[in-house]
Amino acid sequence: MCKGLGPALGILLAALYSQLVLCRAEHARASEGQWRAAADFVREHRGEPGTSLIVFAPSWIDPIGREYLGDQMTIDMAARMDSARFASIWQVSLGDERAPETKGLSKDESAHFGPLQVRRYRQSPVAMTYDFTETWRSSVSSGDMQGRPSLSLEEVGFEPHRCIKLVPQPGKTASLRFTDVPLGTRIVGYVGLADVFTRRDVRDPGELELFVNDTSLVKVRAGVDSGWVRFEAATTPGVAKVEFQLSAIGANARDRRICFAAEARQ
Repeated sequence: MCKGLGPALGILLAALYSQLVLCRAEHARASEGQWRAAADFVREHRGEPGTSLIVFAPSWIDPIGREYLGDQMTIDMAARMDSARFASIWQVSLGDERAPETKGLSKDESAHFGPLQVRRYRQSPVAMTYDFTETWRSSVSSGDMQGRPSLSLEEVGFEPHRCIKLVPQPGKTASLRFTDVPLGTRIVGYVGLADVFTRRDVRDPGELELFVNDTSLVKVRAGVDSGWVRFEAATTPGVAKVEFQLSAIGANARDRRICFAAEARQ
């Protein structure tokens, strides 16, 4: 494949998918005026963008929602690891649909615009002690891998995620080791396989194993249809050595682009 053609095809695929969704959204009952009114309501009441997340439900209306509220959504928000850092979540939905990010939360503000409902949910944002994703350059890499680790914006499960990407050799393991990590009570992270084209051509899974002070705490497998897989391990507060080992499972697991993000939390 010509250099640069892969990312271009990925962008084209995403554009075609968005166009299909927008065509489907034309048949939704919400009018352009109702969408504009809902978006204006969010802008007026949202407050500080950095502490407030915007989501859409069901997920297939996400592209049309971004058409009206994209100016309120940063890349960091769209490519987030999860929603735990945000103090409030604004949800725009068709009827009573719920986004995964608002499940279990209670709304404290709502408005209706035809079939569209705008609701605000509040939560206590997590207290983070260390962000492995932001500090990945301080880690030491080792093992059998293709190229070098990198931090990039990747497509995982047809969603954007900013994550650390490693490509272990087929049937081999590569790792990132962090030293002097200030731990809280848990490490929370997500892992998945990047790039729709390699997921189509290579069906073998990837695997992540988390070690703290050389003790394995959790192992999670990411398959081609798994999407963004959550993992969590309880930890003892204090300074520790943390290692993420990533494996391409199987002798034919070529170009297995394993992508992950993780945080130490209180």
